Amino acid sequence: MFPWERVEDTHLPVRRDDQPFCSVPQDFMFLRGVAQLVARTAGGREVAGSSPVTPTIIKTTTDKVYMQQSDKVVVIYSDGGSRGNPGPSASGFVIYDQAGKLLFEGGEYLGVTTNNQAEYRAVLLGLEKALEMGASFVDFKMDSLLVVNQMAGIYRVKNRDLWPIYESIRNIVKKFDDVRFTHVRREFNKEADAMVNKILDEHSRIKVG
Repeated sequence: MFPWERVEDTHLPVRRDDQPFCSVPQDFMFLRGVAQLVARTAGGREVAGSSPVTPTIIKTTTDKVYMQQSDKVVVIYSDGGSRGNPGPSASGFVIYDQAGKLLFEGGEYLGVTTNNQAEYRAVLLGLEKALEMGASFVDFKMDSLLVVNQMAGIYRVKNRDLWPIYESIRNIVKKFDDVRFTHVRREFNKEADAMVNKILDEHSRIKVG
């Protein structure tokens, strides 16, 4: 599926993904050269079975070439939502391998908080799980352009309430060889969004019951 190839990095931290997914292999380029990884979604469990190991060469901004196996590269979609903002909130994420196979889906109910808090919590949860799974390279996709640009260092995080979780994310990012944050339109982030609504709906039913 993937040829052995060297790819170039334009050093741009953010790319808008405005094309629909035609097929998994066609969405494997991000930032004009770093191998882009595509993904899909499912709720708090790992999916049995592993995909075939496919070597991939990735060129990083340091010009050092890393040869990575497919089980070291993951793509994560995340989302966070608050019904009321502030209001009942939840975070959700899904993790795929580079062949587009679902590896894990999860999230958590956060109680009453803001949409931005939920978005950031989803990023942290996704990265923590990817680290636990042994990933080295992460292509992180989300539909919040604000959070993507803040993580890329383009925008400052002015809300002091977000500083602790923002720093936690920055610290965990350092534990990977490379993490790229990419903005996608909402219609391309349906699986993570569905996880958020599923968690919120389940909590509502429990509360009513």
